[in-house]
Amino acid sequence: MRAGEHGLEPAPDLAARLEVLFGASDKYKNQIDTINWSLTETAPLLDSANIVPSDWEAMANLCLKHKQADAIIFVHGTDTLAYTSSALAFLLPTIDIPVIITGSQKPLEAPGSDALDNLAGAMLEVDRAGPGVQVYFDFRLMPGARVVKKDAIHFAGFDTPRLSGSAERATTTPIGWQASRRGWDSIEVACIHMVPGYQPNH
Repeated sequence: MRAGEHGLEPAPDLAARLEVLFGASDKYKNQIDTINWSLTETAPLLDSANIVPSDWEAMANLCLKHKQADAIIFVHGTDTLAYTSSALAFLLPTIDIPVIITGSQKPLEAPGSDALDNLAGAMLEVDRAGPGVQVYFDFRLMPGARVVKKDAIHFAGFDTPRLSGSAERATTTPIGWQASRRGWDSIEVACIHMVPGYQPNH
């Protein structure tokens, strides 16, 4: 992403920009030099806020087309990253290579960006990842079907609250819940599950 006329927008030539940044990185240069990687950009470039289910299908087909690769990494915006990772996990249940989705809270060239750490980390974690869809973010490798976005600012933007180790936070009864729910038996609540691609006439 780069600053554009109407705010942040997808920026082209990512491969060339990464070559420059990796080449100048004392932290990653020698490690990334050992990896044979190539990058394909979608046409047109997609803002993740605009991704819809047909894009997930296209991404899954892209994975199947390139399943002879050792791994596939998607660079994805954070707005719908968790939706995409979950969708791909169900669309590619038997894929036998790692499919890793990553992104960043700050744009690649922004001061203090986490983008290079996340992308380099995803590339370097391929051997440990194993087959299937996963998310790499803030030095953590997480199963794609379990990831949720928890923060839009801090680098630890994604978590797996229903997995062992963090499950207590998801199952503990909030303070005051027992008292506040009294009298709710007669209230009717409509639950609308909003996902990318949801149309007003649904």
